[in-house]
Amino acid sequence: MSKFARPCWLEISKGAIIHNLSTIRKSVGDKVTICPVLKGNAYGHGCGEVADVVVNAGAQRIAVATLYEAAIMRNEKGVACPIHVLGPLHPFDALDAMELDVIPTVSTIEGAANFAIHAKGRKVHVKLDTGMNRVGVQPNDLASTISTLKQLGLEVEGVFTHFASADCDEELTNKQISLFKSTVSKLPENLRPAMLHACNSAGTLAYSQAHFDMVRPGLAVYGLPPSPEFTKYGLMPAMRMRARPTLVKRVRKGDLIGYGASFIAKEDIWVATMPFGYADGYRRSWSNSSIVRLVEKDGNRIDCPVVGRVSMDQTTVQVPYEIGLDSVFDIFTADLDPDTSFTGRADQSDTINWELLTSCSWRVPRFYVDDFNDIVKRRVNAPQGEAEAGL
Repeated sequence: MSKFARPCWLEISKGAIIHNLSTIRKSVGDKVTICPVLKGNAYGHGCGEVADVVVNAGAQRIAVATLYEAAIMRNEKGVACPIHVLGPLHPFDALDAMELDVIPTVSTIEGAANFAIHAKGRKVHVKLDTGMNRVGVQPNDLASTISTLKQLGLEVEGVFTHFASADCDEELTNKQISLFKSTVSKLPENLRPAMLHACNSAGTLAYSQAHFDMVRPGLAVYGLPPSPEFTKYGLMPAMRMRARPTLVKRVRKGDLIGYGASFIAKEDIWVATMPFGYADGYRRSWSNSSIVRLVEKDGNRIDCPVVGRVSMDQTTVQVPYEIGLDSVFDIFTADLDPDTSFTGRADQSDTINWELLTSCSWRVPRFYVDDFNDIVKRRVNAPQGEAEAGL
């Protein structure tokens, strides 16, 4: 079966990811390690393929959130570089962490003790809670925790923290940085780790005083700004969703469309049925209120409103004229457009672009190109059979 199981797909620009890594490198300088975060299926972009891109671009380490993600990287995608698991190590997962040869995050002695049974001499990083109050050891317990881990036979390679609001709250972020620095500075020489790290994407770009030995950019790797203030850094969004219609028909005045009959045609209109829905990341709440864009052969874009409810697998949109099934639509655009980009739709939907990226489900096929220009030429003008067969 063709990878193009239906005419809806994601296009990911490797060139954009490389550009974003270069932008991050300019921000942190040559001495700081960049550890791209590939959790959530690389923020929806495809973890294995993105791992290849970032490692080939010079990344020496990557990070994920869970051991399951690490297992996919190691066992299915063949990723060989060091993998940080940022989620806290659970005692029940210690053997798996050892077998996967990952660098686990320690927040409890229980997890570390079980890991040490199987993995003496292995590296761990200790999470320090500086105010986010999710996971991590408390500042007053850092020295005793590191001492205990050393007694268990583990190598405490690093200590790190995580910012709660680096994209929007300078005062809180500076407080976290100050607490992190002061806590680590109090450690006896024999307990000080080789690596310190704190910065997410916002911290990486805006808080040079917190770069320390390593940064962990996530969203910025994929070219999206953590908040409007970060558009100035010149990041390039790396992913877009496109689709072709599966049916184009004339709907008569008074006809109903979709579940719940939530749309009634006020006049005769052309309607295209599109092969995506909320199971693919296009929200049901956008029913009768969102748009997609028809890409005409000359490159002109036409806004086409969603009519009727977005269902699990299909969405209906009003089109300006009778179009062919070879027509291409922009569903999510690789930019900051207020109506069609991941960032713009997030702003309109009272959520964040992180959530919309990671909502792009596994069943939407992903294609990787050096840049978007070549794929536009090849796919917009391709016969449908060729388009569905792949690139």
